[in-house]
Amino acid sequence: MLGEKEAFLNTWDTYRHYFGSNLSQQEFFPDTHLLADIPAMAHTLRQGSSAQYRKLLRELRWRRATGGSYPDIPWWAILLFLWGILQLVRAVVDAQ
Repeated sequence: MLGEKEAFLNTWDTYRHYFGSNLSQQEFFPDTHLLADIPAMAHTLRQGSSAQYRKLLRELRWRRATGGSYPDIPWWAILLFLWGILQLVRAVVDAQ
């Protein structure tokens, strides 16, 4: 996941049997979403979909940083929001 796709796929091939079943009562796995994310990432790499792999990786990093799900907001809406904030700040600075 640090840019070494071949190493990720080799590790996936070795340990894929850990990701196909439900956790038993005695097992502890704090990030249970990884049980679905890691197989999805391996599948997209095997299919040759680098764009989908990068999307999954961004979502994973976002979830790790914020503790929440990746926002489903289009890029243009984020830019529009930032532009609005910038205009608001300029208006406040000009008023002083």
